[in-house]
Amino acid sequence: MKRSHIWGVVFCGSMSLFMGFLLAQDIIGYLAARSWVPIEATVVDITNYPKGATLTYEYVYDGMKLRGDRLAFLSEGNFQDKDYINENFVVGQKITVFVNPSNPKQSVVVRRQLRLIYLWKSLFVGVVSGVIALYDFRKLYHRPPGHDRKEELPSQ
Repeated sequence: MKRSHIWGVVFCGSMSLFMGFLLAQDIIGYLAARSWVPIEATVVDITNYPKGATLTYEYVYDGMKLRGDRLAFLSEGNFQDKDYINENFVVGQKITVFVNPSNPKQSVVVRRQLRLIYLWKSLFVGVVSGVIALYDFRKLYHRPPGHDRKEELPSQ
């Protein structure tokens, strides 16, 4: 049993499960946000990073002043979202956010349509990792033809 194949199965299998979990979490959030209520919010901060940006906003729900920073559940990617934030928002701007009435601390600015462009990166990484894990798993446990039987020990 080659150690590299064991690590290949463990790493790629874990990566595939992790990407599947993230993708499922985003899709569940996307579906849930379809029924969230629109609330007026104010942009309080835009923080730019080399590969992304964060939009922070405040809103009042049932008398509670809350703060959020989720742009969307489905993301085009850090660079695209950074451009979208910087082109469409300024500090002090009034915007509409969607708030979960069951848990008002959860909110989102954009309820995107479910399209492949938002899913392809996670799907690609998850599927490729899964294929590599299966390949390594097959190499780990594949027996050449004729080796299906246990070797008989010589009689003493």
